[in-house]
Amino acid sequence: MLAVGACSSSATPPSNTTELALITPCGVLPRLDAIAAADQQAAIKQWAENQLAQGCDPNTAPSSTASTTPPSTTVIPTFTTTTQSPPSPALSASNVDQAIAEACITGSDCVVVLQSEGTLAPEMPTSISGYELYGPVTRSLVAVYGQDGASKVFDFPYLLGDCHSQIWTAQWRVLGTDETVRGAVIPPTPETPLLVEPWNPAWGELPDASHAGLLVGHGCSQPAWIDSEVNVISDIVVDWQLWDASP
Repeated sequence: MLAVGACSSSATPPSNTTELALITPCGVLPRLDAIAAADQQAAIKQWAENQLAQGCDPNTAPSSTASTTPPSTTVIPTFTTTTQSPPSPALSASNVDQAIAEACITGSDCVVVLQSEGTLAPEMPTSISGYELYGPVTRSLVAVYGQDGASKVFDFPYLLGDCHSQIWTAQWRVLGTDETVRGAVIPPTPETPLLVEPWNPAWGELPDASHAGLLVGHGCSQPAWIDSEVNVISDIVVDWQLWDASP
């Protein structure tokens, strides 16, 4: 009788697993895993008798080898990595420091409005001549409501006198990839403590719209943003910090 090892009744292995088959001089023995264990020996005996009737003697110990059916191919998704260009040298921290020094130390207005070149905001200043960092960087989310008014940071601190004893810097970026807003520096508005302030023409002309930017002002001012489109709400993230005058 054909010598065959023990066969289990386990389920069909996954398609990406190499299957084993029994090879005899009369060809490949049919798969037995779909046949109940109690019936497998009878099936082997019947197969051997059929082979003998056809003139082939299968009574040779079978060998085990891998089937020629290749395992199914597993598709591995590929990802394209997009590397953003570094900020332009005009937006580096050292150039930001210089712009602040020119506006706030040698000038009197202390208003700096820098816009991004692409999707990256200008770098935060690392130092400001005549000032030292006061407190940690604070992160705020601001919703900019169309062109109806200027949106402000909730509870943004401001002074009512000694304006140049403090400077604030605010780095911001629009969260929507295709949206732009206009960043501006406006006076404090304690008489109307609303998060959205109607734009006052006395504050000057609106700057150009951009995807990100950096705003700087003295202690008697605050950052604000107006959307570049009507009936659009844009969300922006703002990192701001305070600087106190130092000897």
